[in-house]
Amino acid sequence: MWYFKPEIDKQLVFLLNELAKELSGYLDGLPVLRSVYFWKSFPNQTNSKYNGSQLFHMDNNDWRQIRVFYAINDVNSENGSPEFILSKKSEEIYASFKKKDHSNLRNLKREDKLFEEYKKFFTRKSLNSGKLLYLDTGNCYHRGSRNMTRERNVFVAQFMTPFHIHTKLINRSQDYLMPEFIRKDFLSRHVFKYYYNSKPQKGY
Repeated sequence: MWYFKPEIDKQLVFLLNELAKELSGYLDGLPVLRSVYFWKSFPNQTNSKYNGSQLFHMDNNDWRQIRVFYAINDVNSENGSPEFILSKKSEEIYASFKKKDHSNLRNLKREDKLFEEYKKFFTRKSLNSGKLLYLDTGNCYHRGSRNMTRERNVFVAQFMTPFHIHTKLINRSQDYLMPEFIRKDFLSRHVFKYYYNSKPQKGY
């Protein structure tokens, strides 16, 4: 998989703000935008032994979070559609692992054999081009990019709760969604000149 950081422009700012408003109820206030990426996955990189995010895991960035997946091309069983387990069952499974191995690492990537008995709880989500998937990846076991026969392209934005460690708490407003990535006054600028380095970063 390759990760590409997008350039920030007024259209993307508008989209991210609209998503933040929609998620504010679930995340108990104005969310913090932790990251935005284009993910590009290739068949020849994902059909060998599974590793990394191809194995079931939960993210440990925050106690509650949402990743928004936007399908640029159709995402289905041919190009690694995401699989997940609903949060209530995921917590039961996590508790059983913790009891057995005394590990509290939510983001530990676990082998397929450990989930054999939970197959009936797997949900696989296909997305047509232009559709969205909202997933709390911190409370749902999930995996993806498996058994691919063609390329997959998605846009992913990760939102955290208002009290995430990377947020500003004093004088915070909608203009300050992501302090790590975006300057405080970006919405008031007519021309936004702060761009990401477009060089791809190799991931799992």
